[in-house]
Amino acid sequence: MKNVKLENVIFDEISEYLVDDNITDVNWNGFELWIDHLEKGRYLCEKVLSNKFVENLSVRLSNLVNLNFNKHNPLLEAETKDLRISILHESVASNGRSISIRKTPSKRRLHKEEMIKSNYCSEEFCKFIQMAIKSHCNIVVGGLPGVGKTELLKYITTFIPGHERVMSLEDNLEIHYRSINPGKDCVEVKVNAEFGFDKGIFASLRHNTKWTILSEARGKEVFHLMNGLSDGTHCLTTLHVEKVEFIPDRLLTMTGDTTDNRFINNIFSFLDIGIIVKSEILENQKIHRWVDRAAVFYRDGKENRACVVYENEKINWQQFKFLQEFKAKFEKFNEYREVEIEKNFMEAV
Repeated sequence: MKNVKLENVIFDEISEYLVDDNITDVNWNGFELWIDHLEKGRYLCEKVLSNKFVENLSVRLSNLVNLNFNKHNPLLEAETKDLRISILHESVASNGRSISIRKTPSKRRLHKEEMIKSNYCSEEFCKFIQMAIKSHCNIVVGGLPGVGKTELLKYITTFIPGHERVMSLEDNLEIHYRSINPGKDCVEVKVNAEFGFDKGIFASLRHNTKWTILSEARGKEVFHLMNGLSDGTHCLTTLHVEKVEFIPDRLLTMTGDTTDNRFINNIFSFLDIGIIVKSEILENQKIHRWVDRAAVFYRDGKENRACVVYENEKINWQQFKFLQEFKAKFEKFNEYREVEIEKNFMEAV
C-alpha cells in the first residue's frame, strides 16, 4: 500500500466525517454511506455520494499511486498519515464501486481515567499491565475485527521505558509509536513485498531492539517472532481470535503445520499474557468496548497451560499462588514493591 498526501486528494463530500475525531470508519457500498462512530455506533448516513465524487476520488488515488484501476486491476489501495483507503471496482463489486476508509490517527484514544470510568477495564487491570510490561512480559491482544485491539496495544506501549528500544513492524501505519511516545527510542518500519515481517523481525535482532511490536500477527511471521523471543527480545502484537484460550492454537495454525508440538511448546514457554477485547452495541446505539478476559500461558512440567487471571473486571490474584514463574518475573522489579497492587499480589502468593 503506497503513501499519498491528504491534500492531494479531494474528499469534499465526506470531509466532515474525516475531521470528526469520534468517527473511525467511513464506508460506501455503492448505494449507501455507513459511518462507524465511537459513541453512536455504526449507523446509516443520509448523505448519498455522487458518481462524480466516487470517480474523481478513484482517479486521483490511481494517479497518485501510479497504478491502473479497472476490471484487470480491481483493487486500489493507498494510505495517508491518518487514513487507510481501499476502493473495489464495480467489475467485482456487483452493487457498485465500494470505498472503505479507516482512520488511523497518530494519537491514542485510551486513557486510564476514561477506561475505568467507562467500564472498559478496572484500575487493577491497568496496574497489572503496567507491572507486566516492566517485567518484560510478551503480550498478545486478541479480539474480532473492529473491537479496538490496536488502540489497547497503543495504550500498553506507554509503559515501555523510554531507554528500551522499540521496533514497530507494520504494513499499514497505525500504531504511530513515536507520536504517542515522544522522546522514546523507536525504529518504525513499514514492511512491503521486498522487506516483509520475517526480514523485519530478523533485522530487529541486529538493531539492539528490546521490544518488537507487530501490528498484527497474520501468517508465518509468527514462527520468526517466536524465534526472536527465544533470543531474548520481547513483543506486543494483535491477533484476530475470539477467545483467550484459542490464542496458542491460532498462532500454531498460522505456521501452516498444526502438528508441530515443539512450536506449540515454545508458544507456552515464551508468550506470557493474552488479552481479549470485545465490543457491543447498546440499546441507545452506542458502542461499548471492554477488556473481557486475560490469561497467562505457561509450561507446567511437560504440560501446556492457560490460566485466566482477569475477568468480570477483577484480577484473580489467588491464581498466582500456582504461577511461580510470574511471581519471579514481577519480584525482579523492586520499584513495584511500593505499588499497592503489588501488595495484593504478594499477599496472594
